[in-house]
Amino acid sequence: MKTYVDELKEAKDSTQEVIKKIDRALALLKKAKGYGRWDVIGGGKFVSYFKRRNIKKSRKAIKDVEAAMKKLNKELKDADLFIPDGPSHTMFDNILDIFLDNVFIDISVQKEINKNIKFMKSLRKKVIRTQNQLKLKIRTEEIKKVVS
Repeated sequence: MKTYVDELKEAKDSTQEVIKKIDRALALLKKAKGYGRWDVIGGGKFVSYFKRRNIKKSRKAIKDVEAAMKKLNKELKDADLFIPDGPSHTMFDNILDIFLDNVFIDISVQKEINKNIKFMKSLRKKVIRTQNQLKLKIRTEEIKKVVS
């Protein structure tokens, strides 16, 4: 039978997994952003292709974060904690970006990438804050055991 401290430790481990997945998504989004900058100033079809490829990879990474967040929130229920909003993988996806290679589409895609980077950074901060709360609860519970 799992103790309350065991449940807290499982939740803490889940926060670490979410942070790793967020970091991966952020790395891919930043890579796409770099290609996006080149694309806005006239990078051409090849740059658009590499940008879209990184966006596709980052969308998968965001879905992985979403799944890890669901698992984390299940673990957090046992610790009486909850992180209210997880990621949305509804990033702008327009195949015309490659074929039309229009500066207005490029700018729109760049805005979406930036929005997702900002969201992931915010989510990462929330998960770290929750991780710290869990560490504190674990210490508190362990002290209670020693005292009683």
